[in-house]
Amino acid sequence: MNKKIVTGIFAGLLITSLSTGFAATSDPFADDAYLPVDRNWKAFENQTKVKGIYVTGNAIGYNKKFDQLLDLAVTTEINAMIIDVNNDSGHFTYPTQVPMAVAEGLNNAPLSPKFSVNWDRLKAENVYTVARVVTFKNSRVAEAYPDLAIQYADGSVWRDKDGNAWLNAYNPDAWEYPLDIALEAVKMGFDEIQFDYVRFPDKGKLDLIDYKEYEGADRNQAIADFLQYATDVLSPYGVRVSADIFGQVTISRTGEGVGHQLETLADACDVLSPMVYPSHFYMNTLGVKYPDSDPYPIIYGTMTKAHDRIEVAETSRKKALMRPWLQDFSAPWIKRDYGINYVSYGPKQVRAQIEATYDAGYEEWILWSASNNYTREALLPEGVTDSEGYFPFDPRAPYIIKKQPAPKPVPEPTPEPETAPETESAPQTETPEIPENPETENPETGNE
Repeated sequence: MNKKIVTGIFAGLLITSLSTGFAATSDPFADDAYLPVDRNWKAFENQTKVKGIYVTGNAIGYNKKFDQLLDLAVTTEINAMIIDVNNDSGHFTYPTQVPMAVAEGLNNAPLSPKFSVNWDRLKAENVYTVARVVTFKNSRVAEAYPDLAIQYADGSVWRDKDGNAWLNAYNPDAWEYPLDIALEAVKMGFDEIQFDYVRFPDKGKLDLIDYKEYEGADRNQAIADFLQYATDVLSPYGVRVSADIFGQVTISRTGEGVGHQLETLADACDVLSPMVYPSHFYMNTLGVKYPDSDPYPIIYGTMTKAHDRIEVAETSRKKALMRPWLQDFSAPWIKRDYGINYVSYGPKQVRAQIEATYDAGYEEWILWSASNNYTREALLPEGVTDSEGYFPFDPRAPYIIKKQPAPKPVPEPTPEPETAPETESAPQTETPEIPENPETENPETGNE
């Protein structure tokens, strides 16, 4: 295994404000702002029960939007932000110093020039901060380092159906880049590292991938090995390590082909976050005809099954906490299948998922909205802990299925008028033949 991850640029890593009483700094990149890690800080790990929201790099740098999000964290039960460190395109929120990123110019145009200012505001309000690290989906780095990328048989870089290139999760040398990003985030003072896209690709011409010497290896074990290694490296710095996984794996015994088999990952890191968005489940999943319109039983069912499976998983390591991603967005792409049973998401649908998470035995959750527009009316105010009777709706009430209207009857064709029988008194007259118009008739396209 390539030990540069540990002994390279980040050897003797320094950290600050890991919720341990260290003073925050307005310049998180100043070398003299950090204390050396000369002991294991795991005992000081922040044990906040996370109730979080996802925040893009652009949002944290845009004051109007960031003000709204910070106000949500100050005035409601929200106490955490999952912040893009690098995004799906490979770009960074702040001017990273990770060598491979610098070599590819990914530090030249940070998404949030005001990051350090708003970072200080977050820390001043004691907001729990989670660094979202996009792990193996990275076109820029995969193109620049093809030996680390998923390839075709001829050695060229493979791409998924959207044109994205991926790092090869089997290859320990490919682990260095996302782990260096995580170590830098630790240095800046993030309380937790969350690995997203920590998987193998699931779309595109997968049969054309050539994993070379790794062909046939266990994908689930490869992802578990990466997460275990990352956790072992990062834990001494007093941070939690989490991973985003497909929501479907809570009710599927396989890893969905991407390396997300639940039992294999059960002890791989500190937190697993299944993306159990109701809109992403097939109709009739768990007996729920319209999962997106009836989110409570979907979240309760999937998280209960996950709980039971994690509970009986055999391992000598500490088992991961389950903290689901919940849906705070509408899914108009399913309208065609749902018909009149499609609903736009609002307070009831969002709160139903939160209460289902609690009822399934969990205390933490995070909300996803790609636009960072969150439903305040679904949240308890700061200081209020009991939701019973607080909301003007019952979040556990089942969705009442509406009867789809019967299809409109197809009108019967108008019968041809009866013609008088041929008789001698009613002789038939010949209709002259009308010639075809060659300029308008096209036998190949006439029906289009």
